[in-house]
Amino acid sequence: MKLGINAAFSGLGPGNANLFTREVGRLLCLMEQSTTVFAPYPLWKAGDYRLVNTPLDISGPRNLLNNLNRLMFNNTVLPYLLKEYEIDVLFCPNTEFPVVTTTPIVVTVSDLNPLYAQTDGLIGQYFRGYLEKLPQEHIEVVTMSEFIRNELIREFNLKRDNIHVTGAAVDTHFFKPVSAESKLEFIKSKDINSPYILYFGTLFPYRNLKTLFKAFFEICDRIPHKLVIIGERDRYDEELPEDERLIYIDTVTSEEHPMWYSASDIFIEPSLSEGSGMKLLEAMASGVPVISSNIEALYETGKDIALFFKGDDAVTLGKLILMVIRDNDYRNDMIAKGLEHARNCTWEKIAESIYSICEEADKKTVEVVECESIRGNKGQGG
Repeated sequence: MKLGINAAFSGLGPGNANLFTREVGRLLCLMEQSTTVFAPYPLWKAGDYRLVNTPLDISGPRNLLNNLNRLMFNNTVLPYLLKEYEIDVLFCPNTEFPVVTTTPIVVTVSDLNPLYAQTDGLIGQYFRGYLEKLPQEHIEVVTMSEFIRNELIREFNLKRDNIHVTGAAVDTHFFKPVSAESKLEFIKSKDINSPYILYFGTLFPYRNLKTLFKAFFEICDRIPHKLVIIGERDRYDEELPEDERLIYIDTVTSEEHPMWYSASDIFIEPSLSEGSGMKLLEAMASGVPVISSNIEALYETGKDIALFFKGDDAVTLGKLILMVIRDNDYRNDMIAKGLEHARNCTWEKIAESIYSICEEADKKTVEVVECESIRGNKGQGG
């Protein structure tokens, strides 16, 4: 099988989409030595794969101009490259793929924010256009949660058998607990000088920072903690609250990414719309208790390990924060269970599953071609 990977829109940043592409792509290249990777530059070192360089500008920020360039690349340049390199199956780790090719495609749908245009505006409408093209015989869909699968079936009438759920994953060699000394040293190096609660993600409205702020201000006089918010502030739709106990950080380096988790006392995910709980696993692998909103995709990942609250219930969120901080036995039990759960959620399992899906897609195409050839021969004989 000549496997292709469309990594043209990926980079080396710490975002979930980039991380998914790098981890799964690296492992697929180890499984299939003849893999061709379409990417702006090398995204991983493992595997004896062929790199086909793609335009650097289309891997940049998602704006109107870049979206148009990405659309043109997908439907003019990429179909040509698939033929030139005789690709049997194309794996698309982002929800962007050529809609004018008959090459079998395995595409990842990582979240459903494009269904709700008010969260992403024109960007959301752009991705919704791709979602509407999914119900085709040569396309197989990969998701990280049953929630996404059920929503795709409901919204776009996809066949259940064409949607494959892999679950979320985490690299436990990258995200891991650290010693108390390392934790204290990191906190001091960032001039925080107190324990902190962590939020890590975008600041779009659906991320529900309002509830987190409200809960924190209700209890902050009873705890020594600060609240660290990591995410680009220009994505927030209102003026962010200012307080000496709030610390805003727009971006962090990939090297420091895991340490921000490991050095925190609690990780909170208040989001109202997610496709998987990857960040929950990153926090668990780092030895950090997790408190999350109870939406389906996050509950699937957190299972009986994280603590959950209804998205708009700031009072309950505040109580859960206090409980985790004050009850050391309960906190330590959460940490132990989280570490065990994270160890079972590996990128290897996801990559093996996706490779099998690609093999089945290739096999299905070969069978169709053979059937059509037999019909053609019978027709000529008649």
